[in-house]
Amino acid sequence: MWEPGRSALCEDACGWVAYRQGRLEESVDLLQDAVEHSGGHARQWAHLALALEARDDPEGVDRARDMWQQIAEQFPHSDTAGQARRHLAAAAA
Repeated sequence: MWEPGRSALCEDACGWVAYRQGRLEESVDLLQDAVEHSGGHARQWAHLALALEARDDPEGVDRARDMWQQIAEQFPHSDTAGQARRHLAAAAA
């Protein structure tokens, strides 16, 4: 049986490839699905936040900032939290 966690890994990988290729709408859709199916992994949240920022949509940028904040608070000792703190500091500057 296919597990939701495996689906999340595939969606994250496909979403990240779409992001790297500049297909931002597709990327956001896939990465949102990955976050929903994963139960909340910092790296998948970070991928989604990056894709939302890249679309340069004010609402998406606000969502991304919220996600960076959640990553920093919920995963404070992870490498991804360091990335989140850098994004938050840049947004505040």
